[in-house]
Amino acid sequence: MVKKIKCLIVDDEKHFLLYLRILFEHNGYEVFTSLNVNDALDIVNNENIELVLTDINMPGKNGFQFISELKECEKTREIPVLVISSYDSKDIIGHAMELGAVGFMRKPFLQYHLKLVTEIIGNKN
Repeated sequence: MVKKIKCLIVDDEKHFLLYLRILFEHNGYEVFTSLNVNDALDIVNNENIELVLTDINMPGKNGFQFISELKECEKTREIPVLVISSYDSKDIIGHAMELGAVGFMRKPFLQYHLKLVTEIIGNKN
């Protein structure tokens, strides 16, 4: 049996989260989802997450804070983090990368983006 990559997707948009869940599960990932950073941190601490996709603009803690917390913790700092956002200014992308994100994709996330995800995480493993 092929091992499924455990992926956590964090976004406050319920419909987009459901769309990504279906897309990733259909392509062989084991998917965990969260509508906010605090719940996402609980998932990361209780599951062996191998990939994180996160939005930036969310209520409460934002995606930048989430990336920072992941990268500060020894247990989670090596997890590849991809940012998926409708904001694509150079400042936002640059800040996410400075914090430790390995890639950035602009919403909407489409089927062909999965190949890019595979390439990005393949280069990190």
